[in-house]
Amino acid sequence: MDTGTLKSNTRILTRIAVVCIVKLLVPSVVVLSMAVDNHASDETLFRGSGNALIPLPIYLIGTEKQHRVSQQETLLDIARNYRLGFNEIADLYPQLDPWCPPRGRVLRIPSAWIPPDAKQADIVINIAECRLYLFDRNGRATGTFPISIGGPESPTPEGDFIIKTKAYQPTWTVPPSLTHKYPFSSLPPGPGNPLGDYWLGLESHYGIHGTNSPWSIGRAVTNGCIRLYPEDIAGLFSLVSRGMRVQIVYEPIKFAWIQDRIIVEVHRDIYSKFHNFKQYGVQRLQQKGLTGLVSMPEYLRALDQKNGAIADVSLSPK
Repeated sequence: MDTGTLKSNTRILTRIAVVCIVKLLVPSVVVLSMAVDNHASDETLFRGSGNALIPLPIYLIGTEKQHRVSQQETLLDIARNYRLGFNEIADLYPQLDPWCPPRGRVLRIPSAWIPPDAKQADIVINIAECRLYLFDRNGRATGTFPISIGGPESPTPEGDFIIKTKAYQPTWTVPPSLTHKYPFSSLPPGPGNPLGDYWLGLESHYGIHGTNSPWSIGRAVTNGCIRLYPEDIAGLFSLVSRGMRVQIVYEPIKFAWIQDRIIVEVHRDIYSKFHNFKQYGVQRLQQKGLTGLVSMPEYLRALDQKNGAIADVSLSPK
């Protein structure tokens, strides 16, 4: 090991050791806003409770904001204006009427995200949070978009794929499972086309595309494909090339190490994959080597709420 590497590793382990000692002293608070540190490396090797070095991301994508509800605004309008899926604002404010939220109410906008666990992929789609992430060649997330996913009867599949085709103003071919609903076999480009103006085909019959129903973004309503807002798919289409690797994962709980804090982001189990979600949450904590290093009351609160917003679950106060 060269001197530079030794010094770097020593600094990381010393920093973690000091923080872990401090974390044993007092409880935590909820983080309301965090910015991306564009000059930081992508991950730190966190020495977890099992003494293993666990890689955790050390940056967030975006920053949280606040929004005051104005006249005639709906939660769907607010979600789209902030590039959120409907689920992201509805899960945070389940008690509000989406069509008539209280005028003048100041809302927390959950526009900061922990990048999902993924390796060797250019695009990562996290089904559980209805969100797509774009990664650069160094493995750093550089952009993110809200999406719609497959419904319970036609779920979006997990796995590794590649972008096989790209098409502008595609023709929609009615899939066999939907032929009983439509009196035609295909639909040409136009305002009624459910694919919108852009299609990114995977090697299977699934694809990433636009939509003629933007209010569906953030919902499990598709036949298995991934939909984006029309304005988002236009931008993504220009950034994507054939052969790019796509990884589709199901990750309702994500962790990060931000400025010496342990941050968690918990989403609903949208496909009901886990019989006991709290047990799954504890297992995820153990897998990450974080048992004993978080405030369990705060972590269990996040597991109960499942509102998708980032939360600080560190032992020590901020």
